[in-house]
Order: sequence, then structure tokens, then C-alpha cells
Amino acid sequence: MGIEQLTRASVVRASIVSLGLDPDLVDLDSPEALAAALRRVASMRCPIGSRALLDATASVLSGLTNSDGLRGRLSELLRELVAYGDLVEVSPDNGGGRLLYLAPPAFVQTLRGTFVLLGIRPEGAPLLDDSLLPSIRYERHTRTLVAKDQTSMAASLRVTGLQEMNASRWLRAPSECAPVDLVAEIDRRLHSSGDSGDAVGLQLLDPATPVRYYRGRWRPPRSNDQGKFVARREQAYGSDLWSYVQVEGGSTTRVVDLPIQAHSIRGCDEAWRLQAAIDARLGHQQIFRIEQGHGDGKVLSLFAPPPSWLQRRWDGRGLPVNSRGALVSYLFEADEVEAEVDFVRRMLWLEESPND
Repeated sequence: MGIEQLTRASVVRASIVSLGLDPDLVDLDSPEALAAALRRVASMRCPIGSRALLDATASVLSGLTNSDGLRGRLSELLRELVAYGDLVEVSPDNGGGRLLYLAPPAFVQTLRGTFVLLGIRPEGAPLLDDSLLPSIRYERHTRTLVAKDQTSMAASLRVTGLQEMNASRWLRAPSECAPVDLVAEIDRRLHSSGDSGDAVGLQLLDPATPVRYYRGRWRPPRSNDQGKFVARREQAYGSDLWSYVQVEGGSTTRVVDLPIQAHSIRGCDEAWRLQAAIDARLGHQQIFRIEQGHGDGKVLSLFAPPPSWLQRRWDGRGLPVNSRGALVSYLFEADEVEAEVDFVRRMLWLEESPND
């Protein structure tokens, strides 16, 4: 019996098939394949810290994908998967670092009649049975189904073990408020936190930097820093903590960790909305951009990460796409854009980019 020599191309193709994707439609470097790889590794390794999951997935893909910026692309997709609802990030009872757990298989039926598929089965088991798998539409981190007979599709999904999640629960958003009120509330929590020692591995989100380039807004403390900042700080195990800190002479004097409203909310969700409020209060609001999309559609883009409640709203109403210079972009029907613009103006106090 002869020995078959495998080529890189054949291994890549087999890997894509094993992830449940069509190798004639996507390659292993695509967001859809990378998201599927993260799901597969998570199904084998959860509960696990986010850093460990990223390391394990990057190791599996080593030599098969473009290594340039791979860790960053995986990190961005992992953020989207958690916000979407495939993974749940929680703090263990022993107070250690936050860990990722598999979200149970579920579906959400949107107002547009689309079925959003959520959750991950353990040990690499497929989410649906063989008769439904070919009908899944993969777009970046999302998995959806479209059915003419919605009642029949919902029944079929239940039979396969998926729980139906109420759309209002999946889309739950914080209360609308003025930016000055949100900042004042977090300031009160910070002032009552008591004195703290200097935080280790601190990174500050600088409100004096341009709002168009989110990654460039992060920096370490400087000796002349004075004031309050959204921050991230290192911990021995698990992901960095999201915090709100008071800094004097480059050293932290007070720290309050986020989230403060509920442990079920991600710290980054509170942090990103708080920074949007700080920017709005300072008079340089974060921005959105509207561009012409395919056909009559419009592309709505953001330049900072969306909180999970906004991402889920757009996952259910739009289509994630790539757009020049933007951090997040979605394609909407033209008649839906006005409502989404109104929503981000009210909830995140955004303004349309004056330069586009």
C-alpha cells in the first residue's frame, strides 16, 4: 500500500471541510474560517482563558494560514464571538481570572425572519444535524438561517436541541441617559473606592487622542498625567481587567473595576460606553460613517468597538462587512439606516463623520 504525500493545499482544504465550511467559497485565512477555528478549539478546551484560547488556536493554524497579524485577527474575532453569544466570559467563584465557557446551543428569530444561531457544542460536535448544516449562512462571526416556512424551521431547530431565545433578551441594552449623567455616576463609584496602590501593567485610553483611530488611543501612563481614564490593567491569570482610574503624576490613586452594574455584563461593554460618554462630554464625540453599499444598501461604520448590545442588534438586522479604515461595518437596507443612526446617537452619542 503506497504512502500518499499530502500537500499544504490539500491539508488546508481538508481543514476547511472539517470546520463545516465550503473550501470553494472561503479560504482558511477568511474571518469565517478563523471564527470556526476558534469555536472548534473552544469546544475542546473550555473553560479556558481568552489568552490561552488564542494561543491554542494560533498554534493549530500555524503553517496553514498567513501568520502576519494572525493573533490580532483572532483576538478581534474572539471579541465578536463573545459579544454575539457563542461564548460566555465569567469570573470563577474563587476570584481568579475571567474564563470562557461554551454558550448552550440556541437560536433567535429576528423581526426580519432570519434565524440567528448561537452557542457551541462540546467536543467539536456540529451545532445542527446533517439536513440543516448546508443551509447555514456564514458571514464573519455570524451564523444564520433563512427559511420560507419560519414555523417549520423553528420546530426543526428545537428538535435538534437548540433552545429558542427571546429576541428582546438577546438584544437587551442599557437605559438611555445623558453622557454627563453616566460619567457622574461612574465618578461617584470611583470616589468611594478608597485609595489604591499603583496599578501594574496599566494602559490608559487617552481622551485627548483622535477618536477615529481606536487602537492609537491606548498608551501607558506618563509622569504628567492628571485626571480620570478608562484603563486596562494586567492580572496574573486571565484577560486584562477593564477599569476606571484616577491618575495623579502618572500614578494611580483610585481604581474601580468594570463592570460595576452587573457581573453578567462584560467590563469592556461598560468601558466603551463610558469612553463614548467622556468623549461626548468633552465635545469631540465618537463618529460613524455612512457609505453606499451594494445595490440600494448602505454601509454604517464605526471607529471604536461596539458594546455587545449594539453588535447583537446589528448582527440581527444587518450584515457584517469590511470597509476602509473602519473598525466595524455593517450593510443595511437603505430604509433601515435612519433607525440605526438614531439609535447610536441616543445610546452612544455618536456624530456622523464630517470628513466623508
